[in-house]
Amino acid sequence: MSYVREESILIYKSKDGKNIRQFYATDFIASLASHIPNKSEQMVRYLGFYSNVYRGRRKKDNIDLADFVIQDSEYKKGCNKSWARLIKKIYEMGPLTCPKCGGHMRIIAFT
Repeated sequence: MSYVREESILIYKSKDGKNIRQFYATDFIASLASHIPNKSEQMVRYLGFYSNVYRGRRKKDNIDLADFVIQDSEYKKGCNKSWARLIKKIYEMGPLTCPKCGGHMRIIAFT
């Protein structure tokens, strides 16, 4: 990236050197600012299994997502225990401990 001060032009060269684009300084700032999310909004980035690359590969190979669903009930039981441990570790108290009085709570309804 280089900047020509006299003309207020920014010259952007891609990593591989094949693409070269010129921007006026104000246009470059506007295109850069378009990637900043609005207040109280969050940018969603998909990594790993849900990234664009892997979704494209699955679409190209006609692989259905149902092939990747875990049907094992033992796995689900283990997940519940690990989530409870994680909550306890992060919040430094058990998930069924009352934050006000410190007493033990019990589950009365499940939706």
